[in-house]
Amino acid sequence: MGVRLFFKKRWQRLSPTLKRGTQGLSFAFLISMGVLAIAYAYAWWHFSGLSPSTASTTVEPWSLSAARIFTFIDSVAAGIAAFALLGAFTFLYSLRRPEEDTVDDRVAYLYSARREESPAANKYLRDQVTLLGATIRKVKFTYTILEVSEDGFVRISVGFEAQVVNNMKYDRYQQQMPLKIEVEPIEGFVRDIACVQYVNMTSCNRIGDYQTPTRFLPHPHRLTNSKPSAEWTLDVNIPANGELRYEYLFECWNLAQDEQQCGANRFAEEFVVEVINMTARPFDVVPVTRSPLHHTIGDAHSLADGETKSFDFHGVHPTHQIIFNLNLL
Repeated sequence: MGVRLFFKKRWQRLSPTLKRGTQGLSFAFLISMGVLAIAYAYAWWHFSGLSPSTASTTVEPWSLSAARIFTFIDSVAAGIAAFALLGAFTFLYSLRRPEEDTVDDRVAYLYSARREESPAANKYLRDQVTLLGATIRKVKFTYTILEVSEDGFVRISVGFEAQVVNNMKYDRYQQQMPLKIEVEPIEGFVRDIACVQYVNMTSCNRIGDYQTPTRFLPHPHRLTNSKPSAEWTLDVNIPANGELRYEYLFECWNLAQDEQQCGANRFAEEFVVEVINMTARPFDVVPVTRSPLHHTIGDAHSLADGETKSFDFHGVHPTHQIIFNLNLL
């Protein structure tokens, strides 16, 4: 029973192509063996007094005919055995491995109805399928409350770290990824309202060799009330079955009860939001929920000087957001 269960589980793990090929080879082999058995049975019945060994030493013409028949049947049996072995090895060697196909070929298999009719649609489908090839293993947003000014403005540092993994085993992941950092203008604030410190990427291949980091900002980028946002196009390049460390950091001034919103541009297996209070003033972290697509941090949490609070989420989609308020008490 245990042996039967073992082979049953192994059979269920085989791909559909391998199952069909194995069944076809087995069927052909059984038919060949059946024909061979019928031929042997006919020969033994027709020449019941002879065997292959005695037939070869008998001189009567009819016995020579029997020897030829037995020799022919033996040759057929050897040919069937050789054909079965050669066919099995040829079949296993020629099996198509879909994971080794290029992205273009895989898209062509999936969406073949209008492949020759609309090249533009094919390119769009290829780009969309490729975008799904990279996901985030873990992303972390770190909000550090650095300072509270005398007029009630709050300076916050926002750090972003993500481990982006290329789920394609044989294809390099490439994308021109947009990045936009935007803060709310503050009426009457005469200084810079934000400063983007760095935007960096470091790729790693499948064996763990990290490449030289790519730094997209030659110097910090300042944001003002008149220009409260900045955009970049980042060249994402991840080796096959590799990963990418993607990070940026900026500081900004907020009102005492400004809303904080964060999310990821691709599926994240783990999503962490960490809030650190480095001031002498206490703060409340208050959840905001606007729709079912927003994840909530639960109840309100108070943070005294030096305290840290982390919020963990799992399976966060690109359309999902985590929104909360930092309320100065």
